[in-house]
Amino acid sequence: MKLHTSTWRSLSPLLLVFCITAGLKSCNSDDISSDGFDPITESLLYGSISPEAAANYFEIRLGFCPGDEEYSILHSQGTACEEVSDPETCEANLEGQGPDGFGYNLGCLPGCCTTYIITENQGEFASYDSREELLTFLGRIDSRSDALLWVQSDQYYFPYDDVDAAGIRDMPDGSYRIIALQTVAFCAPIITEQVLLEVSPDGSIRELERREYSRLENACV
Repeated sequence: MKLHTSTWRSLSPLLLVFCITAGLKSCNSDDISSDGFDPITESLLYGSISPEAAANYFEIRLGFCPGDEEYSILHSQGTACEEVSDPETCEANLEGQGPDGFGYNLGCLPGCCTTYIITENQGEFASYDSREELLTFLGRIDSRSDALLWVQSDQYYFPYDDVDAAGIRDMPDGSYRIIALQTVAFCAPIITEQVLLEVSPDGSIRELERREYSRLENACV
């Protein structure tokens, strides 16, 4: 069952965790420098995805716990069922597709949601629902969106439009530097750390710096 995209968009894992830490930014003078970085926006996260997988159309979905048919579409690209003789049946089949596995980027604590990708190519469907399959879908990490999606799948997240919290920078060698947040403790205290990462075209991620970003002592996720 598909839910209206705008209804559930705010439930993406990165935004749910960010709601916990909103307003708790550290005043630590050792915060990672954002000089030369651009803020991360929703359009930046999705706008330059360049998949290697063959697909006329794909959807990035936010699904709930395994067995729950509800999902929302975080992003779609291309035209679905364009090259088939029966578009109506194709679109119905597309809506009924689900992940073969558990998905990636588990979130929505204390509940359960996960991210996966469904592709359509001439009436054939495929799902990408693990980190390994996400990298197969993306192929070479050669765009900002590729780099952000790949880092996000490793349990990092990005507050939008706040370069002091999260940002991205292109490097001359084709790699990307990304400032991201990661929650590392979930109960009394909730601790979020800020991390500087280097993402190479082959998908390797190297941590360059890490600092505590926020702390909430008497709360749990």
